[in-house]
Amino acid sequence: MYAEGRDLIAMASVHPGAQLIADGNIHVYAPLKGRAVAGARGARDAQVFCLALEAELVGVDTGYFTSEDIPPALWSGAARIYLGADGVCAIAPLLAGKPALPAAVTRTRRLF
Repeated sequence: MYAEGRDLIAMASVHPGAQLIADGNIHVYAPLKGRAVAGARGARDAQVFCLALEAELVGVDTGYFTSEDIPPALWSGAARIYLGADGVCAIAPLLAGKPALPAAVTRTRRLF
């Protein structure tokens, strides 16, 4: 599914093999098991938000993480995927009020 010029909101699970692409942000209010890429047309400030990160691939603009890159501490948890100020893709947990949250994880892998 492609959301041209806008954000994309999914209210159900994104199953393995499914693909979400948006020019804006992506919000998944369920498990994200497929692929999701926000900022498809160069919106480096776009982000991906999900309630359960189990993605095959997730990224923003040209930065991305594959399932093998996602740290076990962040697997299956609520997360935010974004590009840092240095242009490197990062994952941060979204677990308000929980003790001992893991810090954001960055990845230098890029599509181009």
